[in-house]
Amino acid sequence: MKRLFVLPFLALVLSGCFKEFNGINDENELFAKLSRGNGTWEVTKVEKWNALDADPVITTTTPDSSFFYFYLRSKIVFGSVIDLKYGEYYDNNNLIEEATVSAQKERIVFEGNTVGSGTVYTVEKNGLTSLIWLHMESDQATRYYLEKCNCEIPSNPSNETGG
Repeated sequence: MKRLFVLPFLALVLSGCFKEFNGINDENELFAKLSRGNGTWEVTKVEKWNALDADPVITTTTPDSSFFYFYLRSKIVFGSVIDLKYGEYYDNNNLIEEATVSAQKERIVFEGNTVGSGTVYTVEKNGLTSLIWLHMESDQATRYYLEKCNCEIPSNPSNETGG
């Protein structure tokens, strides 16, 4: 009789543990939000400063036609079609960066071609329609303020949205 009670209880406890474990380690939990709609996020403000200065001078700019674009791209790998999570960064409607993306709750990574390379953005604010990201490169800090938008994506025949 005790086994009949213990087994369902144990199954309930373990399923809760695995559910929480998967949520913590989901490598792309933020990608669904980033790619929703047409997947574009306008850069509304950029702040830059020297991160080594004790009292840094922050330069603020309001970019024109700058945005991030997130989408799925289908590729054929060993005869199978797979969907890869992609991101692009446009500045003045010019493609600056394009890469596969890992979009975690705390950081966004535009992955590079080698291990440990790529561009990393720390998520400082994760609002419903607004985001704030921080990027560090050497001693230069850059903070991006993003708003969900319906930005027009410049034509690029290699893009595929959906899967």
